[in-house]
Amino acid sequence: MIGLYYTFDELIVDLSQNAYDNNEMKSGMNDILAYLNKYCDKKKTSGSNGVALVTGTEGTIGKEVCKNLLSLNMKIICLTNFEENEKRKLLFSDNSSVTYINCDLANLKSVKNACKIVKGMIDSLDLVLCIAGVMCIKDKRDFNESDDNKIEKFYQTTIESHSLINFISHAGIVKEMKELLENSSLPQGGKVIFVSSSTCHAGKVPTLNEINEGKFLTEYLNGYQAYANSKLYLSMYSLYLHNFSEIEVIDKPIGVKNDGKCNDNGKRKIEYLSLHPGVVAGNLYKHVNFIFQFAICHLLKVILRSPIIAAYYITEIALKPIFKLEGRYFENNYPVTIKGLSDNPGLIMKFGRKVDDILEDIGFSVS
Repeated sequence: MIGLYYTFDELIVDLSQNAYDNNEMKSGMNDILAYLNKYCDKKKTSGSNGVALVTGTEGTIGKEVCKNLLSLNMKIICLTNFEENEKRKLLFSDNSSVTYINCDLANLKSVKNACKIVKGMIDSLDLVLCIAGVMCIKDKRDFNESDDNKIEKFYQTTIESHSLINFISHAGIVKEMKELLENSSLPQGGKVIFVSSSTCHAGKVPTLNEINEGKFLTEYLNGYQAYANSKLYLSMYSLYLHNFSEIEVIDKPIGVKNDGKCNDNGKRKIEYLSLHPGVVAGNLYKHVNFIFQFAICHLLKVILRSPIIAAYYITEIALKPIFKLEGRYFENNYPVTIKGLSDNPGLIMKFGRKVDDILEDIGFSVS
């Protein structure tokens, strides 16, 4: 029902905003490019308008986001799961501005190794776009027989698959990239975009007891509920990261000047937000039941939001300087309240700190 509601809601929004007018999108992209060309410090040294780390680049929306970033003269690091002998088949393998790093979001060791490679390649990062995701996959928690440490094995086998791929792996990547994002050359500083979903409204906000015991990451009712929960967790964690960064600024020693863009160590401030890019027909629905899949990918496809428009929304909110509501959850690039979150900052803080503890246990760098 949520998907059906958003299908028609987004159709009305897109028609009212002339989103299907290619000239409107082209004008918007030109505005972003002009802004980056004028203010991006990195262009002076590397010739590009910054560096973006992106997951899900081979997906329906992700590939369109990559096209947008390349048109804006940005370099892209793609975290993608692939076989080395199949690398040449990747969508942007022939583009010198795109670097592929093998990363399986379902494998914690693979994610940590990918982060290590990224940190050895660059000294600054401007965007992290967490686009990859799965829906309605089976609750399969395989025991990893590799040489991973015991704690990593424990989490690998106990965290529910949607929460692992959609949430925990992305949270770990974001934490690992914090220092690089603080060195961003963009005028507004580094930014993290968690691609959530309108189904987060159907997610279950964990209780304090479930947070303390870590149960919220292990529960599985069905594939749709697990997907909704994982997308809710992304938005909750985004809000936590924003709130925590604000606390760091408030706790700055007296007499230390803050211009709102740097912290007390002279590092650039990082902006965090999550958004629902739209209901878009694509491979995300390949594991849902046949009737729903046929309806989304065939019957309703003509009125669903196109991946090009969804990608534009992501690109716009990531790079346009007009968005100042960090931490918030967005739909149609407007902030929307998720019931149960806005009036419970204490729960958000406990949730985020528990996630940080788990990430640190797994072996991610948490600072």
